[in-house]
Amino acid sequence: MLAASSEGMRRLDPIYAFSSSVVIVILGLKAASKANNLDVASTLLSQLKVLLTKFPSLPPLFQQTPNAVEELKLAREIYEQAVILSVKMEDQDAFERDFCQLKPYYMDTCWQIKLNEKGYDYLSINDAKQMFMFSSDKELQQYIAEEHPEWDVKGGRVLLQKAKESQPCKEIPAAPVINQTLGYARELERIV
Repeated sequence: MLAASSEGMRRLDPIYAFSSSVVIVILGLKAASKANNLDVASTLLSQLKVLLTKFPSLPPLFQQTPNAVEELKLAREIYEQAVILSVKMEDQDAFERDFCQLKPYYMDTCWQIKLNEKGYDYLSINDAKQMFMFSSDKELQQYIAEEHPEWDVKGGRVLLQKAKESQPCKEIPAAPVINQTLGYARELERIV
């Protein structure tokens, strides 16, 4: 999900090193969660939440930085893992709290799109599917055709350069996204 080869991670700056260390801790969290080592996973999650406070593009600062998209992706990944962990731990209060923390990262996709249009020439199809919560290429292509005809899909990429800044950003309807996410959470809880 989080590739160290993304454009924001290629820069040789202090944020690159910091982001790389966050990715390593996320991988440890995923491994501990998968192995059902919930105490270790919980400790790593707590460390990650503290590290999130060092990202200037996240609340409360909301700074427009060159690494803002990468920071948003990392934060979303951390909160997704928090939701999964809370389901595994059968902690309803933590689930509700973590889900509330995760929700803004899906509801503000319009802002993320603007950042991507200004910062990147393209997104991989997998990154775009993840960002918009689509499970198939077909769903993504239908969304692009209906909502962003100025984009182009070629060679496994969504080309954003054709986007015109003057066009208004269209938001994804919040209710279906929330219902789909809650459905996934219920399904995870039922499985675990």
